[in-house]
Amino acid sequence: MSDITSNATNVTADRTGGATPPRSPKALLSTSREEFYGQDSQHQPLQLTVKEGLSQNPCQLPEDLQGHVFIVGAVGYVGSPKCEDAPNIVRPSKDGWTSLLNGEGAIYRLDFHQTPATPVQEELKVEAGKAWMAMRIVKTPDYYADTALTTDPKYQKFSSYSEFEFRSFGITRLSIGLGVRNYLNTAFLPMKFSDGSERLLVTWDAGRPYEIDPRTLGLVGPIGWANQWHSMIPNPIRWPFPPILSTAHPVFDTHTDEMFTVNASKSILNLLWLSRLIPSDIDKWLDRIHVTFIRRLLKRIANGSVGLFLELVEKFLASSIVGQGDRLYLNRWHGSGTTVEQWEVRDANDRPIRIRQSLHQMGLTKDYIVISDSAFKLLLEDLIPVLNPNDPLILEDVEKFLERIYRDLSYPQLPYTDIYIVARAQLNPDEKTVTAKRVRLKPETAHFLVEYDNPEGKITLFAAHTAASDPSEFLRQKDISAAGDLSTTEALQERSGMFVSPMDLNRLGCWTIDAEKECSSARSSFLSKTESKQYLWSIALYAWRGFQPDRFTDIYWNCWGAWSDLLSEFVFEMYEDYPHRWLGASEMKKSVESGKPANLLRMHVDRTSASPSKLTIEDAYDFPPGYFGNSPQFVPRSGTDDPCDGYIVCVVLFSDNFVADKSELWIFDGKSLSSGPKYRLSHPQLNIGMTVHSTWLSKLESPPVREDYDIRKDYPPTLMTALFEDEIYPHFDRPQS
Repeated sequence: MSDITSNATNVTADRTGGATPPRSPKALLSTSREEFYGQDSQHQPLQLTVKEGLSQNPCQLPEDLQGHVFIVGAVGYVGSPKCEDAPNIVRPSKDGWTSLLNGEGAIYRLDFHQTPATPVQEELKVEAGKAWMAMRIVKTPDYYADTALTTDPKYQKFSSYSEFEFRSFGITRLSIGLGVRNYLNTAFLPMKFSDGSERLLVTWDAGRPYEIDPRTLGLVGPIGWANQWHSMIPNPIRWPFPPILSTAHPVFDTHTDEMFTVNASKSILNLLWLSRLIPSDIDKWLDRIHVTFIRRLLKRIANGSVGLFLELVEKFLASSIVGQGDRLYLNRWHGSGTTVEQWEVRDANDRPIRIRQSLHQMGLTKDYIVISDSAFKLLLEDLIPVLNPNDPLILEDVEKFLERIYRDLSYPQLPYTDIYIVARAQLNPDEKTVTAKRVRLKPETAHFLVEYDNPEGKITLFAAHTAASDPSEFLRQKDISAAGDLSTTEALQERSGMFVSPMDLNRLGCWTIDAEKECSSARSSFLSKTESKQYLWSIALYAWRGFQPDRFTDIYWNCWGAWSDLLSEFVFEMYEDYPHRWLGASEMKKSVESGKPANLLRMHVDRTSASPSKLTIEDAYDFPPGYFGNSPQFVPRSGTDDPCDGYIVCVVLFSDNFVADKSELWIFDGKSLSSGPKYRLSHPQLNIGMTVHSTWLSKLESPPVREDYDIRKDYPPTLMTALFEDEIYPHFDRPQS
């Protein structure tokens, strides 16, 4: 019996508290930036070793495992801290203040049985039973600007360009003179056109999506010109790279060849959101203010209700210039050229729609576009300067001051999600606005899927309700473990940058939304509390068969588990009074401290019951103790429409190694997750870190060349003309090969 197999037998004991919970694998904290997409003879795609199940026995992959799996993840930037004796391997969050999501997107392509030998040759390398992995970093114009300003001596500090240097802030990098990085590190949009061609977009929540060439993994061009996208925040400097609030999950209609995405701007008032900074327990908040006269003044002004006072201030400011700027836009692209059509989305009273959090998820049906104010925060405190605690020039008092500001500006995510529904019949090119109906879902959600069919105006929506769990929140170097003991706090601080364990049970819900009613209504059903308590700990990512199902019968979900060393005292206190609790805060804390494994499960939709449909867990697999399974992707078998007849590919990280033997790809039978992985793929150079979403294409083909795209038209000359002429423009004068 292998080590993995013997470890796997401890999962049941973990669930019942009979074994010491393992620490989360520190393997998530490192990743390789080495590219191998065929750019030269030394960087061809890696041929992976295939092993049978959990054993060490070599084998071949079955013939019916076909196509190409794409996975995206963050890999830091060119200046990220490097591992000793491994210059290609970086630890993006080593400084203790940076999220693992703060990094350039790396696109991984897993090829079954055949792979392109080089990006410029048409022939394929073909070997039955084999698999290859290619990887390429997404290189947008801001990538070349950041790389040059970081590595080229002529752009270094104390030169005329020093004010334009990018610096890390929370989950992104910011330049005072240039703007914000467009990382494109979160998700894909696969597009199957009516002519049978398959194309691919790569996306991020805070930037324009780009089309990529699936063969070369190079960029083809952006969706929409830069001047068609509205900056997320007021942009008086007119940055060439403004922050753009978009969606990581645009949608594509395979019946009409239309792609839709969204874009929002926020007012200064919306960014400050003063009333949200005040918790219901005002005395606890005031106790955090150490200056006595300020505390007394606030109590007098608010007369015991600072929250009410600040709400009145917000209403007053909303009519001033400070409150202007909240807008939501819907974009449509037909697959050719760069230009998009655009409409402003307004509410039923013809007022602008204010997006409080983010636009992470979208949905599409035959007659409607579904937009959400998603439970994934983009926060003001992420703009607080990141300080190096080892820098002797940084005073301890300054560090403490900024840390306090960060904590005082932080707030829990909203305990609900507002859904905006736009009828597609309104999308007239001659009009400039469309109207949306709003539906509120409780509890909150970041990810959901909608069925294409919407009979009689009824939309079926399947949501992963991330109750009291926000993937944008991450551990920082000064955090203290909620467990309270020194050893767990030390383990937590060693994992700075990782996501935080959940603060309530997550949920799976099915919603039926009547979009035709004057005031749209919704009814819901949830997976039982018993099943949720068994499986739904940090529900994260999803997978299903096909490009665009008319109806869902089975959906695969991946849960990241609950880890005792990933729950901070700060996050515990922030969500302690969460209003939609299924588990009390103290019980939840004990559950996290006992540990819950990462898992992969299949949710079945039972349509024999009355609407909404009943949800059940039909199959599940717990990853072994200390193993982290992530980024599931369904690979269908050909010749069948069975939604379970295929394979599930997952990235699996394990151990505390940063350099070697820390990551694999596991392949499951879609009909029998519980039997464990059928195959495991590895390579000595395969070093994958924190990945996010994935997708699958049946073939690799290059998309049409963007004849209309001109980088100089997209990014006109600025004050830094030399930087653009020398470092950026040359890379986009022709498609990236």
